[in-house]
Amino acid sequence: MNFKTILCFSLFIFTSCEDNLNHINWNVSIENQMVEPLIDIDIQEFELNEFQSSYIGKISSVEDTLVFVDYRFGWIFFFGKYGEVIKRKIGSGNSNQEIPTANISFFSKKPDSGFVFIGNSFDIHNFDKNFIRKGSYYINWNTSRSLEYLANSEKPNNPKSYDLAYNIGQIRSTNKYIYLPLASAHPLFSKFNLTTDFYATNARIIAKMEIESGKIESLIGALPPEYYLSPERRLFSNSSFDISDDGYVYLTFQADSIIYKFDKNLKKIHKKFGYSGNEMNLNYKIFPDNLTQSKLEGYWKKEALKKGYYTYLEYFEESELLFRGYKKGENICDGLQIYKKEKLIADLKVPRDFIISAYIEPYYYSNIYYNEDKEEIMLYRFKLIN
Repeated sequence: MNFKTILCFSLFIFTSCEDNLNHINWNVSIENQMVEPLIDIDIQEFELNEFQSSYIGKISSVEDTLVFVDYRFGWIFFFGKYGEVIKRKIGSGNSNQEIPTANISFFSKKPDSGFVFIGNSFDIHNFDKNFIRKGSYYINWNTSRSLEYLANSEKPNNPKSYDLAYNIGQIRSTNKYIYLPLASAHPLFSKFNLTTDFYATNARIIAKMEIESGKIESLIGALPPEYYLSPERRLFSNSSFDISDDGYVYLTFQADSIIYKFDKNLKKIHKKFGYSGNEMNLNYKIFPDNLTQSKLEGYWKKEALKKGYYTYLEYFEESELLFRGYKKGENICDGLQIYKKEKLIADLKVPRDFIISAYIEPYYYSNIYYNEDKEEIMLYRFKLIN
């Protein structure tokens, strides 16, 4: 969840204001299956050779090569099998092989092997598989309404009530669209926020944007009924999702143990499954609605350290494995669930802040870790033990 100010947020309003989310049938039965005994994994440390970087970013893969996207400088580093840098692409600059900005907030690989980047000013940068920039533009929110009007509205398709979900969530790309994760704004900026029952029953969670133009086509998805019935969950209302090649959306929420398998427009649930993580502190508290901006951020950080919640979701088409990470609370370790064709096959203890980011057969790779004291750049990798 992110509480940065959204006063500079470009706003829009859709014409279909009467649209609601009551058509989603949340009463689909949960189909839980567990493969016993649960499998284990062999976690290894994998050290990268020293390279100049901010070390702030995310590991991914291109074909059979491990890559690191540097969020600060816009570089993409390619690594060999021994952790050596093979080449470096893109970077910050004005040529058609660079990003005309610094500070990347999101990136996603595209099905055509290109990349798309989003900066911290809602700027979009679209690259093809040869790392040639096809275009740069801003998210087109399509609005002509005043800030005063939007700040006092309570309409589900009014983006004054939303920000992009920076601290949890990942953008996803298809050939035509980018799917952007949304989060509630601070109550000081909008009447329509996560403290209210109306928000819990009507909020959208994902913005569907045309990849070539940056135009938002629609806001889709909703919070499950539990967020209305249990207001104490609302501080942990962000979601994580991934999209399979056949168009299904796998979706999880921070304070909900269920994983939802939706159609691509998040209107129909095809399946519900998912087990609660082990040793999670689920003693959530009602969210105070009278906190200042700075006090609210401190409150969130304190609660996030103490409470358990689901942090990310990653689906790998090649192996048909779905990974879901979670925080336990004040434990020194995190949890990781692995599902194979919607069946739980593992629920493991993993290092703190462990995130699965890439797959190159037979290994799955975590995010990057930089140890300043030892000047080591490393990550974890593992393979499944049959």
